[in-house]
Amino acid sequence: MSANNNRRVKVGPFAIFIFGSEKVVEARMAGQARASWPPNLRGGELVATLTIEIDDPKRRERELYRLAGLGEAAYIALNQERIPATPMDNGERTMQDGKTSSVHRVRFRFIPEQIEKFRMLSVEAVLGLAHPAYSHMTAIMPDVRAELARDFG
Repeated sequence: MSANNNRRVKVGPFAIFIFGSEKVVEARMAGQARASWPPNLRGGELVATLTIEIDDPKRRERELYRLAGLGEAAYIALNQERIPATPMDNGERTMQDGKTSSVHRVRFRFIPEQIEKFRMLSVEAVLGLAHPAYSHMTAIMPDVRAELARDFG
């Protein structure tokens, strides 16, 4: 599996997290505006773009109305100790009519002890979404953890 694939984690049927440090994000977004990504990422956090990927336009539209606040529902759990996501977007990702965006940018802030736990394969690491309309989680595989741990510096 390539390093790019080691930065993609699917949670449930249609939520995809793509993780990237500032350098990875810059490389991936070459030619695109970076204004929405903060220039001061610190070594104690992981950042990700959460996308809702549904091919059927009618179903996607319907789901986006059900998923307001999805970015705030994301977490990484280390042996059940949750590290909540913090939305990175300056503006609200939910429209006045209740429809959310299909793209959310989030960060997970780790303290040094949590970074060490994340690196230890004996510690279970899970990426999840605890949303009333979308509650799913998946184990973060060792190759993905190794790749993401590089973002901690």
